[in-house]
Amino acid sequence: MTKLGSYHIVNVSKYFKTIEDFINLTFVCKKYSSCTEKFDFNPIPLTNKTFKYFPKMKILHLWKKEDENFGNGFIIKEKDVNYEDINKGREIILKKDFDGIVVWFEVIYATYEKNKNPNIKLKNVIYTKNDRIKFGNEIPKGVTKLDEGCFRDCKELHNVEIPFGVSAIYPGCFYDCNFIDKVTIPPSVRYINSYSFFRMSQFRNFCFFKCANLCYLTIPSIVQVISEQCFDKCIKLRNVTLPSKLVSIEKKRFYKCSSIESLNIPLGVTELGQYCFYKCKGLRSVTIPSSLTIINNFFTYCLKLHDIIIPSSVVSLGYHCFRECNIESVVIPSSQSEQCYDTINVISLGESCFECCGNLSEIDIPSSVKSIGDGCFDSHTLVNKK
Repeated sequence: MTKLGSYHIVNVSKYFKTIEDFINLTFVCKKYSSCTEKFDFNPIPLTNKTFKYFPKMKILHLWKKEDENFGNGFIIKEKDVNYEDINKGREIILKKDFDGIVVWFEVIYATYEKNKNPNIKLKNVIYTKNDRIKFGNEIPKGVTKLDEGCFRDCKELHNVEIPFGVSAIYPGCFYDCNFIDKVTIPPSVRYINSYSFFRMSQFRNFCFFKCANLCYLTIPSIVQVISEQCFDKCIKLRNVTLPSKLVSIEKKRFYKCSSIESLNIPLGVTELGQYCFYKCKGLRSVTIPSSLTIINNFFTYCLKLHDIIIPSSVVSLGYHCFRECNIESVVIPSSQSEQCYDTINVISLGESCFECCGNLSEIDIPSSVKSIGDGCFDSHTLVNKK
């Protein structure tokens, strides 16, 4: 039977949560008894009593502001509080010196700017609206997050270059920035939240890292979820490239992005939120992946949408699915159709599914369809049931 050696158990124990986990490990066998002595940093928060278990520590990691720092204080500023030493009011019982300190709890950029000591590394730095007012519209290096409303209603903002290292853009960060015409986002960004770019009426260029001349939206390949109303009403946004790892596009993600012309939804996307592409009036064609099983009101009022292929994986076309689209013909797959490679069939068509599709003169309904909602088709559409 394969057993973990002393080196491998050190790597495993990095994920332990409590000092009790480490103590229990030392009793497993003799070669594990000195596991904690192999660490040059603390993988968990320590106290004055538990420090002894890591005698070779050179680097102190702090995960919370309240963690014991053994007299290694530094200046910190809260959002609504003046600068003060983190150890203010604390009793220092055990004083220790370290080669470096790594801080993982969130601090605002003003704290980062105040601590230029190379021995202190701040890993979780958020740029707030107050930081922006004090330090300027150019996002400084060292920032890892952009706070909610950081640039809200910033009328002088035209060109935004988000530096590499930023991993999250919080809600409303660029809300109502009507004069932005270019945003550069690096691949380090993993999280873009709701309303991040809401109401950017002059949004023209949204480009990927080092692709400053591209006039379309490319989302970093590592992004898996695009949150609700993230690019709501970016009315100048024309072309969108979605990342291959994407699994979910949430509610109203491209709501009223009326200039988008085409979309290729990646294979692997299993969920589209309500009104995801609502009133994308310029949208002409869209590729729907076979990973989707339900199409609801994602494309309502896409007035120019005419090129649509429904994959064989789809079992339901829901409420207002293609209402007021420019669809001229549509093939609803069944197990007998050429494009269907399995036995899954569309079994239901929702209410007003193809209502007000003025150019849809005829449609074939496969025998698999058992339910058709009210007002599913206009009166002029000839419905052929197979």
